Amino acid sequence: MNLWTIDDSIKKARRVIDRRQKLIKKQQTALEKDLISSKKAEEAITLLKQQIEYKYDMVSDGLLNLKQRQTSDIAAMKDQIKCISRQNEENVESERNARDIVAAISQNQVTPISSLIGEFAVGIVRQFLYSTAVLKDFLFKRGNNATIKVES
Repeated sequence: MNLWTIDDSIKKARRVIDRRQKLIKKQQTALEKDLISSKKAEEAITLLKQQIEYKYDMVSDGLLNLKQRQTSDIAAMKDQIKCISRQNEENVESERNARDIVAAISQNQVTPISSLIGEFAVGIVRQFLYSTAVLKDFLFKRGNNATIKVES
């Protein structure tokens, strides 16, 4: 063997080693970039999980509050319905009594003074009904939207 061949072999080996080192360095750089991007993706996924959990908690709390409000509103409405039905029963009974009084007066052919007294009694009953309706509206705070019709 001569020196030239050995020298050429060494140069070729060095070139092969250099090429392999460059390839290894490129692969290492690519792997480091992949590692960095996967870490960033992992952090992004963690942040998304936290945001989803936070929003889920907010929605759950909101739904729970809404359910509690609706439950209390329904209970209040049931109470109002009971009060209104009781008052309607009382109003029907009072109206029936007033009609009975007027019918009795008209059947007995009472004198005009007695007729005036009967109309006065009916007026008092109607005024009482109107007053209780106004009081009910005031207690339940219906406002100006609710109108009360009073027959005269």
